[in-house]
Amino acid sequence: MSSWLSGFRGTLARHGVFVRVFLAISASLLVAIALSGALFWFVLSEVWEDIGERDLGDVQALVERAVQTNSLRNLQTRFQRDEGVGLVVLRGRRPVGLPPPRWMMQQLDGPAGAGREGLSRILQRNVHASFSLNGERYSIVLMPNIRSVWQFARPVGWILTLCALVLASAWVAWMLTRPLRVLSANTRRLAEGDLQARVPDSLATRKDALGQLGSEFNAMAGRLEALLASQQQLLRDVSHELRTPLARLQVALTMAQDEPSKAPDMLQRGELELERLDKLIGQVLSLSRLQSGAELLEAEPLDLVELLRDVSENAEFEFADRGIRVRLSAEPVELLGDRHKLSSALENILRNAMRYSPDNGEIQIDVVRDQERVAVSVSDRGPGVEEAVLPRLFEAFYRADSSRGSQTGGHGVGLAIAREAVFCHRGTIEAHNREGGGLVVTVSLPVLQQ
Repeated sequence: MSSWLSGFRGTLARHGVFVRVFLAISASLLVAIALSGALFWFVLSEVWEDIGERDLGDVQALVERAVQTNSLRNLQTRFQRDEGVGLVVLRGRRPVGLPPPRWMMQQLDGPAGAGREGLSRILQRNVHASFSLNGERYSIVLMPNIRSVWQFARPVGWILTLCALVLASAWVAWMLTRPLRVLSANTRRLAEGDLQARVPDSLATRKDALGQLGSEFNAMAGRLEALLASQQQLLRDVSHELRTPLARLQVALTMAQDEPSKAPDMLQRGELELERLDKLIGQVLSLSRLQSGAELLEAEPLDLVELLRDVSENAEFEFADRGIRVRLSAEPVELLGDRHKLSSALENILRNAMRYSPDNGEIQIDVVRDQERVAVSVSDRGPGVEEAVLPRLFEAFYRADSSRGSQTGGHGVGLAIAREAVFCHRGTIEAHNREGGGLVVTVSLPVLQQ
């Protein structure tokens, strides 16, 4: 039962707009048909009452004479033509002369009633007169000319149907255009720079295509707001990071001018600050090129273990003053990739792990391979990351802790560069907290098929 309900809800979510339009038009047509039927029977009952009040002469005498002279059909035809009245003559429970309408035949073929020679209650109510002739019992039923009544009611029915369709079309148009107007207004607000623009929950939570569109718009607006906030944070961070080495460079140059004896040391310090500036600018430019696809992938067969070994040695040398070691557990794996981009990605992941690892700690790199892919996991024993932050860890310009920039030297760009480089190789990258403390970053790449 639950699976059936979930399937129905899924179908409704995919085709909700179609279902709403279909139900609106169907309901309108049903209402129009019901009103037309009610109108028809109302007119019919009014005409039936009018027949009872009209002066049609001695109908019984006319019918008796027509039965005796075998001219009953002519009499029935004249009544229908001149008086607009249907004249039905029954001998017992069987009609004579012209056949009655189908509904009356169904009444006559049904079970016998209690009175008037066993006629049903409906026919009993409409018997005009009864008489006996030649030992046979006759009943006369006067009824409206259904064709005349239908000719009157049919145009009214068409008018009701047309009105129902117009109302259904107006409701469908309102149902479709109202959420679109809301989306259009919020899109305009977003385009004008209002990053708080969101469609209301009444639209975003609808279980149809329009609700899905509203939900995706809110997700897009939230993503855009977060991205712009991250970029603004990056600009502030980069401005601060650029200002610091520039200030130190200015101080070094000033001291070199004021005290020529310190010029060699100050020039060396200035060179270090320039290297820091070059590194920061290079990271930002590298990320921009990867995201725009401006750099082509120079793929070649690579020994992944050898590449990891080189990256590990460089990282250990860079963090030698903190005594952090890298332990590599891997089997030979070959893949097709760009050595520079893969090296940059793995280096950024490893540097990030070392920045947050305790002194004299150990970084574990595990390589696990199956037939089509290889997974590289880099595990540290740092403070880890809050679970809510993990999905955004690889976003451009995002840092889990805004205070870490000054403490670790990071700018929130390295993992974003790693993600883009991995994506270029049709790979995936993800992070999760390590049991016992720390973070595990796993990169999955396609291997080179032999």
